[in-house]
Amino acid sequence: MFANVPPGAGTGPFLFNAPAAPLDGNGYSLDLVRLAIAQLYAPTATPTAHNEAQTWLLAFQASPAAWGIARSLLADETSPECRFFGALTMQIKISRDWQTLSPTDIEPLRQELVARLVQSAAGPPFVTTKICTALAAFAFKAVPESWPRPVHSLCQDFRAQMSSATATPSQRVALELALLDFFTVLPEEMQKAVFTPDSRKHRFQVEVQQDAALALEMALTVLRTELVEGTGEDERNVVIALKKKGLLCVLSWANLHQGIPFDMMDQILSLVINHLPLKETFETACQVLTDLLALTNLAKYEQTVCEGLLPVLSDGWVLEQFNECMKDEDTSIAQPLCQLLSQFGESFPRFVIRNLTRPDVLRLVNMQLAFTNFPGYYGVDEDLSAAPHQFWFELQEVLTDGVTIPIPEGLTPAGSNPGSSADLTTDPVTREPIIHTPVTPASALSSKRSSRALDVSKIVTRHRETGAGTWLGADLVGGSIGRVRWDGRGANEGATAESAAQVWAVAMEVFAMLALIVRDKVQRPPESEWVTWKQETREKFRVYRNDMGDTCTSCFQILGQSLYELYLPLAVDQAREAMSDPLGNGQVLEATLFCLKSIAEYAAVRDDRYLPILFGSEILGRVAGLPESYTRVKVTFCLLISDHKHPQWLKRHPSAILPVVEFLVRCLNSTHTARAAVTGLQEVCTVCRKQLGHVVAEMMRAWESGYWNLSPPDREKLVRSVAAIMQPLPPSQQLHHLVTLIGAPVNRAREAMALVASGNPGANFEETRNVILEVMTMLTGSCDGLYAGDAGDRFEDDDEDDSDEAGGGGGRGGAGLGDTAGISNTDAVDEETRNAMENVRRTVWETVGAIFEMFQRDEVVIEASCKFVSTTLINSLPIFSAPLPQLASVLVASFRAQPSSHQLRCLTLLVQSVNDTDESLLPQLPPSAASAASASPLLPANRQAIRAWVQSLITHITELVLHLLSNPQSLCDRPDLVESSFRLLAKTLYAHPYAILGLPGVLIERLFGTVVGWGLEVQERLSSEATVDFLRDLVSCDAGAMRSATSWITANDGAVVIDEDGPGTGEAEAARWRAGIEALVRVYGENVVRILIASIGGGQPSTKLPLLADLFHRLLHHFPEEARAWTIKALSVDGFPTRYCTAEVKETFVTNMMRGNLREFKKTVSEFAMRARNLQDTAWASVMRM
Repeated sequence: MFANVPPGAGTGPFLFNAPAAPLDGNGYSLDLVRLAIAQLYAPTATPTAHNEAQTWLLAFQASPAAWGIARSLLADETSPECRFFGALTMQIKISRDWQTLSPTDIEPLRQELVARLVQSAAGPPFVTTKICTALAAFAFKAVPESWPRPVHSLCQDFRAQMSSATATPSQRVALELALLDFFTVLPEEMQKAVFTPDSRKHRFQVEVQQDAALALEMALTVLRTELVEGTGEDERNVVIALKKKGLLCVLSWANLHQGIPFDMMDQILSLVINHLPLKETFETACQVLTDLLALTNLAKYEQTVCEGLLPVLSDGWVLEQFNECMKDEDTSIAQPLCQLLSQFGESFPRFVIRNLTRPDVLRLVNMQLAFTNFPGYYGVDEDLSAAPHQFWFELQEVLTDGVTIPIPEGLTPAGSNPGSSADLTTDPVTREPIIHTPVTPASALSSKRSSRALDVSKIVTRHRETGAGTWLGADLVGGSIGRVRWDGRGANEGATAESAAQVWAVAMEVFAMLALIVRDKVQRPPESEWVTWKQETREKFRVYRNDMGDTCTSCFQILGQSLYELYLPLAVDQAREAMSDPLGNGQVLEATLFCLKSIAEYAAVRDDRYLPILFGSEILGRVAGLPESYTRVKVTFCLLISDHKHPQWLKRHPSAILPVVEFLVRCLNSTHTARAAVTGLQEVCTVCRKQLGHVVAEMMRAWESGYWNLSPPDREKLVRSVAAIMQPLPPSQQLHHLVTLIGAPVNRAREAMALVASGNPGANFEETRNVILEVMTMLTGSCDGLYAGDAGDRFEDDDEDDSDEAGGGGGRGGAGLGDTAGISNTDAVDEETRNAMENVRRTVWETVGAIFEMFQRDEVVIEASCKFVSTTLINSLPIFSAPLPQLASVLVASFRAQPSSHQLRCLTLLVQSVNDTDESLLPQLPPSAASAASASPLLPANRQAIRAWVQSLITHITELVLHLLSNPQSLCDRPDLVESSFRLLAKTLYAHPYAILGLPGVLIERLFGTVVGWGLEVQERLSSEATVDFLRDLVSCDAGAMRSATSWITANDGAVVIDEDGPGTGEAEAARWRAGIEALVRVYGENVVRILIASIGGGQPSTKLPLLADLFHRLLHHFPEEARAWTIKALSVDGFPTRYCTAEVKETFVTNMMRGNLREFKKTVSEFAMRARNLQDTAWASVMRM
C-alpha cells in the first residue's frame, strides 16, 4: 500500500504511483503529502500520474489529518507549491469541515493564518493570494461569534506591530503589503461566496462593510505617499509596489456592491487620478477609474467628476503617452486608456455632447477616433478597436434624443424619426427637395450641398492625409470654435439656436470621420492572408465586422442620407479601379459595400438620388462585370440587395429590377456566390413579383442552370423565387410554368419508385431516396412561392402610398393557382385549366401518398414530406389542396409505422382545416363516417358524417399516442411526441370539442387520469411544459359560461356522457360542449391539484414554479370552490407535500391563495415552495422574494 512507501521511493521519473487512499487519517504523513504535491506539479508528469496524485490529494483533503498537515505545509519555506497547497487545503477544511474544528483551536488557527500571511507578503503572489483566501474563508465562518469586526481587528493588530519599536522598515512594509493583500481579496471572496443561511450572510456583510472605511483608508494612506525626487531606486520600488497594492485594494472594494462609502468617493477619485501620470501605476489607475466611473451613483456628480478628470485625460502626460503609443502602436498604454475613455463616454455621454465644442472634450473624442482606427486587423494584430463601440452608440443616442441639446430647425436626423416623410422628399441636412428625375451622378453628389451641410470633400481629404492619432481638424481641437455651455437638464444656458447648430456641425464631422474609419476597419485582408487565419480568428473578425456595422448605423443616425455622400463616391471610384485590375480581389470595394449594407434598413423607398447610383451602371454595372477573383465583392452585393428596404425600393423603381435580377442570376452559376445570390433573388422575387412576371421564362432557365450549385435549403429558396413571380400571372400561364417546374421531377420520382416497388434489379434505392428529397424540396418551395402574394408587403415603408400603383403595389394578383379567393369562383378559371389543375393536384398527392408508404420508416424523408404537407395546409392553395380524409389516413398509417412529432403536427393543421359545413369533404369520407350520419337526428347528415370522421380520427390517433406513452419514462424519452400530441388535443378542443368529449371512457381515463399526471410529475422540461399548457387551455376554455349547462352532464366510470336530449345546435350546443369540458375538470381536477402541490413542494425544479403557479391560478379562477376544496383535502394529509410543511404553513397558503392577482399568487406559491423545501432562510429565498 502507498501508506508504506518510504519517502523518496518512486517509479520512473515520478516520485511515486498513488494507490487507493486509506479510509482514515492514519495513513497520511507530511512527507507523503509533499511527495504527492511534487508529482501533482511536476512538469514532466504524465496525465495518468497527475490524475493519480490529484485523486490521492483530494482524499487527503477530506481526511481529519489534513488540519494538522496543512499547517505544516504553510510553514514550509522551501517549496512555494507546498505552501500554496497548504493554504488551499486550509481553505477547503474551513469551508467544508468547520464543525470538526475544536472551539479551542479557532483562535490559534486565526493567529497562524495571519502570521503566515505576513510571512508570505514578499511573494510569490499566488501563495499570498491563497492564504488571503483561506483567511477570508475563516472570517466567513468565525464572524461574529469568534472574530467580531475582522477588518477592525486586523487593522489594530497590524498597526500595533508596525508601530512597535522593534519593527524594522522592511517588516513594516511586509505588514502593509500583507494587510493590503487581505483587504483586496476579502471583497472579491464576498462577491463569489455562497452564504447559507441568509442570516449569516447579512451579519457578515454588516460586520465587514461597517469597517470598509478602515480598509480603504489604509489604501488611501499608501496612495498619499509622495515620491520624493532623489529617492533611491530600492526605496522607490517599495513605494511603487505599495501604491499598486493600494490601487488594487480600491478596485476590489469598488467592484463590491456598496463597497465604497460615498463620502470617500471624492478623495478616492482625486488620489487615483493623481496616479495616472505615473508610468508604473498608470495601467492600474486606469483600471480603477474605469470601474469607478461605471458606478451608477456617480451620475449625480457628473459635472464635478468630469471637470476633474478631463484635464488629466486630454492633456499633459496622458496626452503625450497617447501620442507615443499611437506612434509606436503600443497597446500596453493604449488598451487601459481606451477602456477608461470609453467608460467615461458611456457614463457621461450628456456631458460630452453638451461640451462637444470644447477643445479638451474634442481632444478626448479625437483620441477615441484614433483608438477605433488602431492599426492592424482586429483579432490578429490588435484587440483594441472594438472597445469604443458603446462610446459611439451612447453619444449618438444622447445627441438624437432632442432633450440634451435642441435639434436645430430644419435638421431631422435619422435617429429622431427613421423613415419619416421628411427623409423621403427632402435632403435631411440642406432641406433641398430631392429631384426624382433624372438620376444624380455620383460625381455631382457633393456639389448640391448648402454651406450649412457637411463638407464631404474636406472630410475625405483629411481622412486620406491623416497622421497617426490626429483625426479632427485643428480648427476643432485647437479651440477656434466657441465654447457652448448647457445646464444639467440639457436646456440652453443662454445659447442660441446657432450654438445648437454649432454642436451639431461638430458632431456631424466627428461621425463622418468615424464612418470612414469604420469602412477602413471592416476591410478584410487579401485572400492569400485570409486563408492562413485560424477558424476562430475568422469568426472573431466576422463578429467584429458586425459590431462595426452597428457603429455605422449610429453614424447614419447622425448624418442621415449624407452618409451616402461619403460612401457612394468611394464605391464608384473603387468599382472603377477594380475594373482596371482583373487580378485583384476588391477587398477595398467590398468594405464600402458592407457599410452600405449596414445602413440598408434606413434606405428611403422613394429615394431617387442615392440608390439609383448604387443599383445603376456606376456600381452594380461594374460589379456585375468583375472577374471571378472578386467573389467577396459579389457576395456582399448580393446580400446588400436582399437587405431590408432595398427590395421595396426596387419595387418602386421597376427600371432597376431587371439589371439586379440578371446580376443575381449570373451569380447563381458560381458555387462561391450562389448561396448569397439565391437569398437576394428570393427577396426580390417575393417583393417585386408583379414586376417580374415577364421574365418568368428567363427565371426558369436560371433555375435549370443554377439549381445544382445550391444546398437543399437554398434550392428550396430558388424554387420559391421562381414560383413567386408566377403568382400574378393568369391561371393558364401559372399552370404551364408550374408543370414545367415540378412536372419532370415528380414524374422521375414516380418512375424511380415504380422501379423499386417492382423489384427491378436495376433500381437503386438510395438514388430514389435522393430524388424523393429533391421533389419534396421543389414542391415545398413551389407552394411557398405561389403563396408569397402578401409576403412582399412586409417591407412596406412608412411612406408607402397604398393608392399609388406606379410601383406595383401590394396585394394578390388575379384569380390563379395561388389565389384561394379567386380560384373558388368557378367563373374565374376556364374548364380546361380547371381540369388540368385537378390532374396536377391528383398526381402530386398520389405521389406523396406513395412516398409515405415506401419510405414510412425513413425519418428524413418523412420529415421532408411532412414539411410539404404542413405548407399546403397552412397556405390552402387550390392547386395543392389535399384530400383531407385520404391524407389523414396516410399520416395515421405513417405514424403507426414510425411515430414522430412530424405526423402529429401535420394532423394538428389538418384538424384545424376541417369545417363540418364543408360539403366538398363528403365524397372523400370513408363509408363508416357516412353510416354514422344516421346515429343522431340533431344535425344534418352531412355535418354528422364529417363529425363522425373527425371523432374517429382523434380517437384513433389518441389511442396510438397513449399506447406509446405507456409509462412515465416514455414521457422523458419522447418529449417531442408529448408536446405535439398535447398540442393536437388542445387545437382539437377548440376546433372540434365534440371529438375530445366523445373519446371512449377508457381513453379519457387513461389520458386525464394517468398520462396527464405523469406529465406534471416528470422532470423533462418539454414534456412537463406541454402538459401544463394543455391543462391551461382545458381549464380556460370559456369556463365562465359552463355553469348553465351542467344539467346535461354526468360522470360515468371516468367517461363524460352528454345527454342527447339536450340542445344540439347553435348556442345551446356550445353550452353542452363547455359543460362537458367543465365535467372533465371536475372529475380529474382533484388529482391535478394534488400533483401540483407536490410539484411545488419539491417535486419539480424551482424554475418551473411560475408555470405551475399559472395553471394553479387558472383552476382557482375558473373553479374557485372546487379548487379550494381540493387543495384543503390534499394538504390535510400529514407530511404532504414534505415534512417541513407545518399546519401553520399550510393554513397560510390556503388563506393567501385566494387573494390577489396572478402576480401575488406567484409570490404565495414561491413562499410555500421555499418553506416546503426548508429553504426559507437561504440566499435563493432572498432572490425569489425580490
